[in-house]
Amino acid sequence: QLAELGGDYLDIRRTNLGWDILLADVSGHDMGASYHTVLLKAFFEENIRTGLDGITFFDLINHQLLQSKNAGRMVTAAFLRINRETMTGEVVSAGHPSMIRIRDKLENPFVFELEGDVLGMHTHIQAARRQFELKSGDRYILYSDGILDTSCKDGETGKKCKLGLKGLLNLIQKYKNLPLSQMVDAIWKAILMICHYKPKDDMLLVAFEIPANGE
Repeated sequence: QLAELGGDYLDIRRTNLGWDILLADVSGHDMGASYHTVLLKAFFEENIRTGLDGITFFDLINHQLLQSKNAGRMVTAAFLRINRETMTGEVVSAGHPSMIRIRDKLENPFVFELEGDVLGMHTHIQAARRQFELKSGDRYILYSDGILDTSCKDGETGKKCKLGLKGLLNLIQKYKNLPLSQMVDAIWKAILMICHYKPKDDMLLVAFEIPANGE
């Protein structure tokens, strides 16, 4: 239905050096949101061809959003570039929830605390960028804010609360030793199980693992 169009968007593309990943959350669920989702897809496909960095890519998206007939529509996004040749990565955030890494199963999950400006609001934006080293076996988790805003009940007080980043990290910590697909499935089922209220927003959860060299 038209009222349900738009929302979360995920695209993963193979490049000559590795992979580019885009996760975005378009505000609203209507034809306007659908238009912006299609716009994101078109620009991301073009960016695979040109190879522009995440900062430049978000500048182009922001300019187009401000020029569109549905100006004023907000978009949060995370752009991730994986380079298998140099074993490096770069994440760029435009107001999107922070990416999480699992490196050592004995360590706590690491949060890439990046903020950046939301797209479609300001003429000039400041996207947040961070480069990092990749290691075989690393797992990276991306998600939309619908996950964090999941309503649940506090175990002690019974009061309505949000899962939040702390709750998501607890679930990741609990299931991180499972194989990748099983880990994602277990986290997802746990979120749905503790969600005692109808979700108010789209929810998206995706994880990937850096394979060993040569795989």
